[in-house]
Amino acid sequence: MPDDQAAAYEPIPVTIVNESRAEPTTVAVILAVMELRAHGEFVQVANFGTQYVNAGSTVLANICEMGEPPNVYPFIGGARMQVCNIAPKDDGTVALWLKVDWGSDLDLRVRFVVF
Repeated sequence: MPDDQAAAYEPIPVTIVNESRAEPTTVAVILAVMELRAHGEFVQVANFGTQYVNAGSTVLANICEMGEPPNVYPFIGGARMQVCNIAPKDDGTVALWLKVDWGSDLDLRVRFVVF
């Protein structure tokens, strides 16, 4: 999927769950989460902000399906899901090429580790 297709999707802000800075260096480890509804193959942009992400950042991500209320928790359902590519950018965003092999939108959670 071409990188220019990422511009078609509105960036979703991520929630910073935990931030740890090692001393005396400036290395930071960020844990973050993004929730969305989607299916198919698409590029989604996550907005971290420039204080957390730049083109030199290392970003790890996983994706899972979320249960419906009142049981809102990650689970493995019938849909196959993949994080295909991850591209951090100097504007503080991360473009993700995602695949959700299902015929209709599902509640998804993407978790990130950034360092």
